[in-house]
Amino acid sequence: MTMPPLAAAAAADTITAALVTGPLLIVALAYARRAARVSRAGHPVPSWRQGCFYCGCVVVGAAVSGLGPLSQELLYVHMIEHLLLGDIGALLIVLGL
Repeated sequence: MTMPPLAAAAAADTITAALVTGPLLIVALAYARRAARVSRAGHPVPSWRQGCFYCGCVVVGAAVSGLGPLSQELLYVHMIEHLLLGDIGALLIVLGL
């Protein structure tokens, strides 16, 4: 028995979102672990840097998983996705490092 096209598209979007957000979650957890270890050594990571890093991860995850279907249909949404990934998300992650 085959899946209806809409259900197949929803399943593909769910798998794609998991493949994108999974590594982001792993990176965020590794960053949190390292920040805690550095803090215990007497050199705490400023909270604004941590906030920038985590917000950058959220922006990248939201841009890739949330705008995916719309970016296939509308050019301006696709360009917004480029701005979120290449400019805003990347800048926030670099500021967090």
